[in-house]
Amino acid sequence: NLTVQNTSTLSGATNIAGITNISNATASSATSNGALIVSGGTGIGGNLNVGGNTSISGNTTINGTTTLSSISYGTTPTTNDNSTKIATTAYVMSTLASPANGFAWSTTGNANMTDGSKFFGTTDAQPLNFQVGGLASGRFDVSTTIGQATLGYGAGANTVRNAANAYGVKNTGFGYQAIYNTNYGKENTAIGYQALLNNYYGSGATAIGYQAMSNANSISSLFTTYNTAVGYQALMGSVTPASNSGVNNTGLGYKALNVNSTGSDNTGVGTNALKANTTGTSNTATGSSALVGNTSGSYNIASGYYTLVSNTTGTGNIAIGYNALSSNASGNYNTVLGYDANVTGNVSNASAIGNGATTSTANTMQLGNTSVTKVNTSGALVSTNATAASSTSTGGLIISGGAGIAGALYVGGNYDIT
Repeated sequence: NLTVQNTSTLSGATNIAGITNISNATASSATSNGALIVSGGTGIGGNLNVGGNTSISGNTTINGTTTLSSISYGTTPTTNDNSTKIATTAYVMSTLASPANGFAWSTTGNANMTDGSKFFGTTDAQPLNFQVGGLASGRFDVSTTIGQATLGYGAGANTVRNAANAYGVKNTGFGYQAIYNTNYGKENTAIGYQALLNNYYGSGATAIGYQAMSNANSISSLFTTYNTAVGYQALMGSVTPASNSGVNNTGLGYKALNVNSTGSDNTGVGTNALKANTTGTSNTATGSSALVGNTSGSYNIASGYYTLVSNTTGTGNIAIGYNALSSNASGNYNTVLGYDANVTGNVSNASAIGNGATTSTANTMQLGNTSVTKVNTSGALVSTNATAASSTSTGGLIISGGAGIAGALYVGGNYDIT
């Protein structure tokens, strides 16, 4: 071992095999002072441990692996300096915020944006994808073959986007879980919370509104529905999506065609129009609560508020006017025209025309209500009924009151004047 108590100068090469202790505690502030001053270079074959600060004024080359536990301070390179200098956090922040780099997308908001030249997105022919909580929640395609445009938590998350077979392509969905389960279905449009949520194979549907068509079509085969639903839970479907196979339906309004399952070719326009319909087909309901209670009745036409409101299984009825044919539940082939006109008793093949016109007899026609005093026509009244008359209450023409005849009267058969 070598111990040096006082200042010692070594001008030549010195080899020290043992431990060298320098007890001088003079601090170093330059290359010319301190407890150990070496005018030339220093070669150290082993580890070097420095307990104090280290200042290096020249270049430093490190050939081996270097681990820096921390760098508290450093010289910050100029913004956008693309040399091999070590970057400080200040450099990183300033360079990311530089307009020359298109800015960083800040979680606290961006400034200095220029409409038309600054944007969030891609610059190549690749889709832009979003995820929320690890779940696909948005996609904008460049490909016209795939053509998906979706945005919202889980929107379009399960589409297969198989361009070769046209599976799961050209779907549009905006809203929480819009077309979430659509897999092979294509060319659907869903806008709203859980719109077309359970659709799997169905194609060609349009659903706009909260849970519009949300239970539709989890059927395990490809098919085109051509269903259109616009409104809160319009054409929502039964609670069993696999049972909802109806096609060519249009529901427009709050809960229009709300629980339809296998019914097809129906049109419901208005709040609760055809709300309870499940299997009925080819019905047309226009107006708030028109055909609201219909379940399996088919080929009905209802136009006006509360028209055919009680109908459940009746078929082939036509009602036009406020509250028209409101009593009918199961009668068939009735025709009613007018405010509050009605056919009661669930009879069939009856007609009532005019304000408040009402009949309860099958195979009859009522013209007007009891306040009507005259029915005018400029044409001939012709009846093909050949029933013979044997009293004032029988025959092809029965008149309870008198008959005023201004012209000649011709009777081809017998007549009886009592």
